[in-house]
Amino acid sequence: MPTLLSVIDRLLDRGFVASIAILVTLGFLVYFNALGLPFVHDDIVFIQQNPNIQRWDNLTDAFFRPAIPQFFQGLVTPYYRPVLEVVYRLEFLLFGFHPAGYHFINILIHVVNGLLFYGIMRRISQARKMSLVAAAIFLVHPVQTEAVACVSGISNVMCAFFMMLAFDGYLRAQQWRCAHQMLWLAYALMMFAVA
Repeated sequence: MPTLLSVIDRLLDRGFVASIAILVTLGFLVYFNALGLPFVHDDIVFIQQNPNIQRWDNLTDAFFRPAIPQFFQGLVTPYYRPVLEVVYRLEFLLFGFHPAGYHFINILIHVVNGLLFYGIMRRISQARKMSLVAAAIFLVHPVQTEAVACVSGISNVMCAFFMMLAFDGYLRAQQWRCAHQMLWLAYALMMFAVA
């Protein structure tokens, strides 16, 4: 009877697609139970009690004013996160006040982050198995739980997403010694700014 490691070894011999399948499956299996969770803690303030996410007529306010409505100013410190505010509005448009959709988006972004991490590790080390193990640890490490399982944790998973895109752009810029290098550096800087 084959062991789990021998099965993984055989899948890895089949290449990149098998590694991706392993990471996607692992990421969704670990956090699948979050789909049934309600809104908690900051989710209540940022989603349920935030009238701004229900409106598109004031979208420019997300870029020029604090993200917290006036009546929460004493309870929650205002902050400037326009990308997050737009994402909350998009999620509300798709899911309303149903937390399962918000949780699914967090899980999806976290799994994509695991794939980005895997790609970055492959670019740095060229070691497929080590990269897969590192990405698997990234996906299942308990430190990720709050960011993935709490709806308001999307700010963390999105920041990681854009930071990894920035780092990947920087690594790609190092491969080029021509006009492409400047394009990749500009891309990296832009992703860093969005993060």
